[in-house]
Amino acid sequence: MTELSRDEQQRRWEAFRARPGNRTCAECAAQDTTWAVLDYGILICIHCAGAHRALGSHISKVVSSYDRGRGPHSTHARTRTDTLT
Repeated sequence: MTELSRDEQQRRWEAFRARPGNRTCAECAAQDTTWAVLDYGILICIHCAGAHRALGSHISKVVSSYDRGRGPHSTHARTRTDTLT
């Protein structure tokens, strides 16, 4: 897989968030979706991300959109957000 530039990552993230339903948290309907749950392919807010992180990574893998390209799940996160509807 080819590494994406930061600009391309940002463009894809914004295009993904622009899809219907992706601007609101899948858990509480907050208007902040800066976190993604990789296991479920959903976007969530920072408060719900804390709850998912507390469950443990063996149950729910959560990544911040601000960490794209830097963390161990970055390639997986890019692949998942490219294919989610």
